[in-house]
Amino acid sequence: MYRRAVPSTRLRRIDPLLVSTAALAAIVRFVGLGSQSLWYDEVVTTQVIGGGFRTLLGRIRQKEGTPPIYFIAAAVWSRLFGHGDGAVRSLSALAGTLTVVVVYAVARALGQSLRVARIAALLAAVNPFLVWYSQEARAYALFTLFAALSLLFFARSLRDARTLDLAGFGVVSAATLATHYFAIFLIAPEVAALAAAHWRRWKALLIGVLPIVVAAVPLLLLASDQQSTNQQQWIKAWPLSYRIKSAGRHLLVGPSAPRPWLWVPALGVVLLAVVLLFVAGQRAERRAALAMAAVALGAAGLPAVLAAVTSDDYFIDRNVIVALLPSILVVAIGLGACGARGARWVGVGAATGGVILSLGIVVSVARDPDLE
Repeated sequence: MYRRAVPSTRLRRIDPLLVSTAALAAIVRFVGLGSQSLWYDEVVTTQVIGGGFRTLLGRIRQKEGTPPIYFIAAAVWSRLFGHGDGAVRSLSALAGTLTVVVVYAVARALGQSLRVARIAALLAAVNPFLVWYSQEARAYALFTLFAALSLLFFARSLRDARTLDLAGFGVVSAATLATHYFAIFLIAPEVAALAAAHWRRWKALLIGVLPIVVAAVPLLLLASDQQSTNQQQWIKAWPLSYRIKSAGRHLLVGPSAPRPWLWVPALGVVLLAVVLLFVAGQRAERRAALAMAAVALGAAGLPAVLAAVTSDDYFIDRNVIVALLPSILVVAIGLGACGARGARWVGVGAATGGVILSLGIVVSVARDPDLE
């Protein structure tokens, strides 16, 4: 479905800018990681992973509202690297750093240019919301990493529908769902897009769907047990409209931007990317962006609609964090559109401005003793 942007021999080279971007992502996530004590939710994490492995699932059922993969990984991680504040958080920091590399790979799998892949990686590296949850001992950063891998295999499968890619999509999507229940809102539009693109190869598609179904059955039982404890009822204390507006701002500039109006220029960069995509983008770029936009809309829009029409209202910004990944790719495709030279420079300039804005917010948060 997507053309390859460069000859395959070039893909074997390591992009030095990607290495620099990954280093930047690591710096903003690891520096000062243990400078503050754990907050309440992180303390709960240490309580869950602090006992023996035999009773780990029981503690997850009693104390948590999310699936077990993160807590299993964190329990192993803490036994290898210790139980200090920084050590417990470092799993999330590593996952957040690796996510940046995977986002770059997704852009390439979509057939996009090096410029688009670099812009996507830079935006992911400094996005304040992604950085924030890469410094927290909770499931969100690992959830985001698995979601990025799901997007990678989705992009590859959408183009070629190879059995190995579809199997990879099924396995990593199952892992994503076993890390956070809201993964279903990302996976569902991916599966729908694959079915629409390759419906004649339904047997191969079953290979991708089967691991997700197998994982979903025990997870449904666990979710039912966790729901009976009413641990997530606090979310409904805020009106849904307020939570949706807050989620939009937070995904753009993080939950603690130093100025409340900074979401406005951030939104301006997003809108400019959309305009450039339609004005200067090529057909392949628009199709790739449309696929990512559909996934982003599902990841954030479906849970919002479900919360509005049913009593199962668990919509909150961090639960839809993975909507950032396809959104960042849409913005990167727009800003890196291969149209007229003038539009190209406008896109690169806007991308630079967006990176500087995000990095400024990240640094401001890191320097604030109440927020770092």
